[in-house]
Amino acid sequence: MSNIITEGHSISRPPYFNGRNYTEWKERMRVFIQSVDFKLWLVIKNGPKVPTKLVDNKEVEKSEDEYDEDDMKSLELEAKAKNILHCALNPDIFEIFSDDPKSAKQMWDELDRFFFDREMTGANSPTPQGQLSKDPNTPDATQFNSPDLYFFQDTRESMDKFLDLCVPLHKLALRGNWEAAKVILAKDDRLKHAAIASGWATLLHVAAGANDSHFVEELLQELKDEHIALQDYMGNTAFSFAVASGNMEIVKLLMDRNPHLPTKRGGNDYTPIQFAVMQGKCDMARFLYDMTKVVFQDKDKIKLFFTCIKTGNYHMALEMAREWEELAYARDENKDTALHLLALNQNPLDSCCHCSEIKDPIQINPDMKKHVMFQLVNFLWKTILRHKDHSEAFRIISVPSQLLFDAAEVGNFGFLSELISAYPSMIIWEVDNKNQSIIHTAVSYRHASIFNLVHEIGSIKDIIISYFVKENNPLCFQPKNKNNTLLHLAAKLAPPDRLELVSGAAFQMCLEIIWFKVTPLFH
Repeated sequence: MSNIITEGHSISRPPYFNGRNYTEWKERMRVFIQSVDFKLWLVIKNGPKVPTKLVDNKEVEKSEDEYDEDDMKSLELEAKAKNILHCALNPDIFEIFSDDPKSAKQMWDELDRFFFDREMTGANSPTPQGQLSKDPNTPDATQFNSPDLYFFQDTRESMDKFLDLCVPLHKLALRGNWEAAKVILAKDDRLKHAAIASGWATLLHVAAGANDSHFVEELLQELKDEHIALQDYMGNTAFSFAVASGNMEIVKLLMDRNPHLPTKRGGNDYTPIQFAVMQGKCDMARFLYDMTKVVFQDKDKIKLFFTCIKTGNYHMALEMAREWEELAYARDENKDTALHLLALNQNPLDSCCHCSEIKDPIQINPDMKKHVMFQLVNFLWKTILRHKDHSEAFRIISVPSQLLFDAAEVGNFGFLSELISAYPSMIIWEVDNKNQSIIHTAVSYRHASIFNLVHEIGSIKDIIISYFVKENNPLCFQPKNKNNTLLHLAAKLAPPDRLELVSGAAFQMCLEIIWFKVTPLFH
């Protein structure tokens, strides 16, 4: 067996820190130091014991020649502690330290101040924040209404001020401690409006995202109007942060100072309402909708509409579809329509927005409790049928996948019920590439609610259930098809997720036998 141990995993070597995953490294380092010598950890935690003597009743530091045995033991612990830290750190990390000699405690504390802040803001690059301007991928500060980047300049003064002022100020903003923050703000007036965290976030960005209304209200009294709309590295204003957090009070405070904020675009050219919908903040999205839609371009409508579908904000999706009917057959980045996405929803009643009353409710299957998702499905499908002929409507729901069979596979009965009620002849007769109808698919995937549709379709069920399903025969060396009936599908073992609806092999077998017995009744 090889006795070579990878660096960082040896009991005699400290865990190596390259600037990433600081919190994990810090905990591993603490355990390592304590395992070597707990006294070393106390030196790092509490600082060194500096040898001193009394001269004229004043305590002064001893010279090396005056050290006694205890002094040397104390300083030896300090040297060992610093050596462990030096061995554990990537050489680039030392750029964050000032030029002055550092004790082990000072090194540990500066690491914590610097990298803990970076982790909170999501900046995991080993490059110190003071080097941000050297990154070739950094956007031009003139591209956005950017804040003052003084604290990110590549100078020792800026670096020291960042560590001494910006990092603690950031933490205070996250905690909502305005009184303590005021003390730091008084030390440098630029702190009110300059970037203080990775990503060029200002104090207002941090406070707005931290959901503390009092802190924001006090800070706004210190800011000029031009500071309210400053944008971070991605182009987002503090207003977008407040919208994403769903804090209506902060949003209104910011709008009182700048009523144009709801239409100011940020990262990815999104308007703030996009962030509200992405975060599932339905009340916030509803609040911003009317004042934002006046600036919508076609791409904004499509992006917001599909985000509403994906996050379960069906009420707003329905309102948008009524206002812009072309959204019914619009496609997302994967070429899916809204109906394709809704077909795969296995939990249609699981929505971020449950709205009991909506304007001009559409009558749908009463068993579906008039849930807004099914009103949306009904409206989208009828809109497609109204605007497109039969062949085009069929193409829309069949590309990139046949959504009827997507819905049948996941057991989305409510979805299929809406489509069938609007155009039964088109839906019932459709087959997939195996010549299966949705009834056949329901049997294969054991969805009783969809299978029971055979009771509602009259005599045509006799024709549909007689279809032969074409499947590749794995027992043949030559590519042949075997023609299976509905009974063959019932005889196959159910998918695991359907079997697990009942516990125990005996009960599962009983359920499978029921399917096998019921199916022949329709022949």
